[in-house]
Amino acid sequence: MRGQGLFARILIAAAVVALAVGASLVSGQGARLDDALAPPQQVSAASTTVTLYPLRDSYIDSDFPTANYGSEWFVAVGLHEPGRILRALVQFDVSSIPSNATIESAWLRLRVCTGCSGADNPINLRRITAYWDEYVHWSNRPPCAGSYDTTTVRCSSAGQWVSWYATNMVREWVEGTSPNYGMMLWSLQEEGAANDKCFYSRQSGSQPRLEITYSLPTATPTRTPTRTRTATPTETHGPKATYTPTITRRVTHTPTDTATRTHTATRTPTRTPTRTPTGQSTTLRVYFPILMKE
Repeated sequence: MRGQGLFARILIAAAVVALAVGASLVSGQGARLDDALAPPQQVSAASTTVTLYPLRDSYIDSDFPTANYGSEWFVAVGLHEPGRILRALVQFDVSSIPSNATIESAWLRLRVCTGCSGADNPINLRRITAYWDEYVHWSNRPPCAGSYDTTTVRCSSAGQWVSWYATNMVREWVEGTSPNYGMMLWSLQEEGAANDKCFYSRQSGSQPRLEITYSLPTATPTRTPTRTRTATPTETHGPKATYTPTITRRVTHTPTDTATRTHTATRTPTRTPTRTPTGQSTTLRVYFPILMKE
């Protein structure tokens, strides 16, 4: 019994040590998994530049409030003569640009028609805030908001491309903070001397264009946690003793009653004949041995 108790205590101690080592390994591995599953950082990928062409364009004339010019090969902006104001409208479809794109730059470019005349014209870029189509005219012109950029167009620019910085406007469209109803080109000098300028429309061979440069966020490679057995340093001082429980049989001498041989005499009567003279009385003597106990 005492040997069995010692064996049980050894087994319990070994189990406790194994549990402690296992907990240590799991804890260390858990920390490594947490690091491996950390959210990836976002970095910008290479920039992409796209060129978009008008979905629709036209211009409106204050002297002809119901006239429509959506099919003309040009659009006009500025003061044609005192009191006669011209404004151009153009719209691009930017739905091909992902909503999570970072708009780095956007430029509206139009080519100035040849045969230009008149004074320099500072033309302002504004954002249209309501729907319109190419049947638009002065009487149903859509409202505008903001002032995004101004470019002064001169007659010396005839036949050349001129640009307006439209980055903030396009960013609003892509991010969804403002609906995309297009742009309006509006002269900042609609009084005084004639300064109207003409640009080729989408019906020509040099149609307006919107050049957009953007980038998309790209996730860094995500580390995939792999469970790998990692050796755990163990401080060892000399040879490591291995305890092997051994069951030893213990012989116990227990006194037992042992039967003692007892000599038991068997009574055997013995007759001893005695000669007796004839005519004389005969006496028969029988001897019985005395039982003696050892």
